[in-house]
Amino acid sequence: MKMTQTEWKQWVLVGVLLLGAGLRIIGMAWGLPYQLEPDEPSIFINAWERATAGTPSLMREYPPLYPILLSWERHAINLAFGADTAQVIFFFFGRYTSVLISVLALAMAYRVGQTISGFYTGLAFMLFLTVEPTVALEMGWIIKADNPAWLLTLCSLWAAVLALQKRSWFWLGAAAFSGILATLAKYNMALVFIAVVYAGWYLLVGRRKLLMWLIPVLILVGIASTRTLIRNTWQSDITPYFANCQLGVDLANQAQIDEPSGCNLFLTLQKHIYPFYQRDNFLDENTWLTFQYLGDEIIHIFGSWRLVVGGLLLGVWLVYVWREDKQPVWMLTVMILSSLLLFSMFEIQHPIRQYYLLILALALLLAIALGKIGEKSKPLYAGLLILLFVPYLMTAAERRLDLRKTDSREATANYLLDNAPPGAAILVEYDKVEFTQQYGGFPQYDNYFNVIALQSIYEKQVDQLAEQGIAYVVLDSRSGNRGGYYADPERFPADQYQLVVEFSGDAYAGPDRKIYRTFRPQYETNIQFDHVATLMGYDQTLEGQTLRLTLYWQSLGREMPDYSVFVHFIDAKTGEPALTRDAPPDPNTRWWTEKQWIFDRRVLSLAELPPGTYFIRLGFYEPVSGQRIFVENGADFIDLAPFDLPE
Repeated sequence: MKMTQTEWKQWVLVGVLLLGAGLRIIGMAWGLPYQLEPDEPSIFINAWERATAGTPSLMREYPPLYPILLSWERHAINLAFGADTAQVIFFFFGRYTSVLISVLALAMAYRVGQTISGFYTGLAFMLFLTVEPTVALEMGWIIKADNPAWLLTLCSLWAAVLALQKRSWFWLGAAAFSGILATLAKYNMALVFIAVVYAGWYLLVGRRKLLMWLIPVLILVGIASTRTLIRNTWQSDITPYFANCQLGVDLANQAQIDEPSGCNLFLTLQKHIYPFYQRDNFLDENTWLTFQYLGDEIIHIFGSWRLVVGGLLLGVWLVYVWREDKQPVWMLTVMILSSLLLFSMFEIQHPIRQYYLLILALALLLAIALGKIGEKSKPLYAGLLILLFVPYLMTAAERRLDLRKTDSREATANYLLDNAPPGAAILVEYDKVEFTQQYGGFPQYDNYFNVIALQSIYEKQVDQLAEQGIAYVVLDSRSGNRGGYYADPERFPADQYQLVVEFSGDAYAGPDRKIYRTFRPQYETNIQFDHVATLMGYDQTLEGQTLRLTLYWQSLGREMPDYSVFVHFIDAKTGEPALTRDAPPDPNTRWWTEKQWIFDRRVLSLAELPPGTYFIRLGFYEPVSGQRIFVENGADFIDLAPFDLPE
């Protein structure tokens, strides 16, 4: 049976929704049980405390809507799985919730475009949000406020468009209500009220063009007045206010304000609207640079050729093709220009997802132009969709598949859990999120290791790390722009320490990492003595008639019997023992803990030996019974490297 036009359109929409859901589900278990995206654990703790204590202690200035929703989800999970449910279960369901909200946002994107200019506009706008890889897809599955904020923002835009088309105060009220919810989900989305105000003004003045032009003028005057108000009233007392919020930032020397802890909406508005007040003169004198930065970010999302093609199509369409009501387009244009002006006046740099409402408006204008092409020529429309969106799709699929790889931070924590003893001192560049339990999903208790996070390894005296008690060093490529190892690897004494593992390249997701062990045995062995210990290596230095021997053991158990170590000097020519120097290690094996390192240092006098070539035969034994401990190859000893004893 041949499908009707309505049926094939419905199947196309279902296919795009399934594509969007599939892209977001791929790699959704990335990192778990570790939580490596900084906002996720913060929102988890906020929601968990709302569900258990009623009020959060962390990120109280965070937009409240999504944590409240997740606290309800936490209640449901507790009822279903018990109050002691592992937090990884919450993260798994939380990510599924984000995927569901993101797919609903795709459906709402179609509805916005379809309401403005028909099926083809809605489909193009929906496709953009489905496959755009830089923000929409990366934010479309993790536990972040962006997903509900975008959904509610699109609801507000849709209602504002209906208010314009139907001249309805009811839909204007719906737009305002959705805008309030969007702002409570993510404060940056307050810019959607530009569209709401435009629609409200249109309802008041109708088609009187002169009065309609007052709305952008009023918006610009409002932005300028807000900036003047902030400059005159906040600058004088902003430093003590931030100090009261315990930022721990010396604002006299630091231009960019760090993430606050435990403040409120007022602080958040200060942080996001005017965080660079110390650069005020710079902004006045270099406004063009801020426009240039915004332009670079927009081009990063769209690509310059998409903007050029979309602008040409839209311009031709506005002049020659569309005879319908253009108010939704003018509303989007006012919102875009006002947002550009607002961002340029108040910020220099910020993550592009904070500007995403601006990106949505630009994408909607592009979709409107494409939609009108689709009404005239379906083959040309399909070709333009392929040209514009297939590169997005390929990049998105590649990034999603990358998330199925092991993250380098996850691999770091697992390696150290397998090889380092509890309490080991570890230096980590950049941050240590994977080593904290509630915040980062670390499968052991907090402070299992003594982890020290540095912006750069060069904050320490790098040639004396072992003397400072440091056992391992984790070097992170993200610290390259903070003066870390990857910015200047030549300064690091790599020949002094042992590179034990490297997580880098296409095999891993996350930052490139190298892990060094601060002790580097002269001879590597890695030989296991049954259940007692592994000899990782040894140093053997002859100084006249004295041999300095250091044995690098790693314990394999705890609460073992008292074992002693036999050290027999064997004549290399005859194979007979020439000297015996038996002694227990220090500390004794009964005090060893699992995975503990023991640097067994021995100073052995060889004055009794005649000149010749010797080697050490080494092993463990039980002093009372004399029973030796077997080595993994079936022997009960190992032979160390030979040395020559001079006359």
